[in-house]
Amino acid sequence: MNLFIKERLGSCTTGFEVILLYMIKFAVERCTDLPQIYNNQFTCGQCKLYDDMKETDLIEKIEYLLLEKMDEDEKDLKSKEKSSQSLTEILVRLYLLIMAGKVIDTQLLTPCMKVVSNSISSAVQKLKEQSQNSIKNRTVSFYEIKHWTSAKMMEALECTICNRSNLFQITQTQQDIFLNAIPLFHLNCPPQLNCPHRILLRNTPNLHELQTAVLQVLSMLCLCYNRYGSVLILEHHFISHIAPHIITLANITSLPKILFQNQIQLIQKPSPKVVAGAVTLLASLCYSNLSYVKLVVNTPGLIRALFKLVKYKLDINTDPEENQIAAAVRRSSRECIWSIHQHGDNQIQELFINEGFIQLLAVQISVGGGSFEDNYSKLNRNIEIIRQQFKNLRWVGSRENSLTRNEDLHTVTSKPKIAP
Repeated sequence: MNLFIKERLGSCTTGFEVILLYMIKFAVERCTDLPQIYNNQFTCGQCKLYDDMKETDLIEKIEYLLLEKMDEDEKDLKSKEKSSQSLTEILVRLYLLIMAGKVIDTQLLTPCMKVVSNSISSAVQKLKEQSQNSIKNRTVSFYEIKHWTSAKMMEALECTICNRSNLFQITQTQQDIFLNAIPLFHLNCPPQLNCPHRILLRNTPNLHELQTAVLQVLSMLCLCYNRYGSVLILEHHFISHIAPHIITLANITSLPKILFQNQIQLIQKPSPKVVAGAVTLLASLCYSNLSYVKLVVNTPGLIRALFKLVKYKLDINTDPEENQIAAAVRRSSRECIWSIHQHGDNQIQELFINEGFIQLLAVQISVGGGSFEDNYSKLNRNIEIIRQQFKNLRWVGSRENSLTRNEDLHTVTSKPKIAP
């Protein structure tokens, strides 16, 4: 990679030669780990090619070309050529992916975030236009490309704001990003809600990817700033929007194999990838505000659905990508259940015990190492949760508490199964 950069990209001097960056764009995207929520904190992505690019001064060259291109766009506001705008977006996305998880200088970060915000706003307009008009076949391909481009831009934004130092630097533009991203949350709302903001479109993989990226970005913003969560809950009724998707996916996939195949033809199955993003956002909201935990608990069937999704797996599918998505569903469901458990009162703890919370933790510990998304830190946390449960029960003493009489808990505590 080092030699390639020196021979091919080391002599780029003009904006037109930036097109050569296409040659490494895909490599950078594939070598960047997108951020994931773990223990209510987002882990930062990291570009594995960063050291090579830093050593060959390619990052400095990209920064120079990026500032030059954005200056040209500001001077020529009347020019709206698609190629010019896409070139700037390509540079911004590439730079943000390269700098994944690292602190970016404010001089570069602020204009980059403005480009991202404008890109999101443009995507919303295109989606509304596509929803309202009858689109010809030749035009659909253009929209599909725009959906994919916007999704990649949102993923690059994830890698940037997962470092909170960057997030705190963009106080002026983060609200614009949030407000521009909110309409994307209303893609294909459940019809029974009669949502006035609904954007109805035919589901496609690119659209699902865009929705997932938007939900991840909203998760980060809500985890750091409670005011964004209140807007989602109170003004856009987030829980009532996502609950039908979560419950439907949990109910369909809990059916036997034959019934599942028949049922999937009758019911429009929600995208597991989008559901994983929605549950991640729900976990951030529950972690930041206790009142949101009560809303989740009071939503009929939602808690039970989350417990079902922790065991989400499609035996009829052996595709590695689908397995990764299933792992994301299980991981986000565990994080959401953990957030609710951590901030729930006695009534919520009792509900969790009745839904099999202790058995769920025991199963995860007993099968530890058998699943690629499990690791020692998660197993240690599960053991810590059980230890905390027993500690709480010990301090109950002689007080009346239904937890001490729970049959399921008694079974687990009185008859432990010790592996040989």
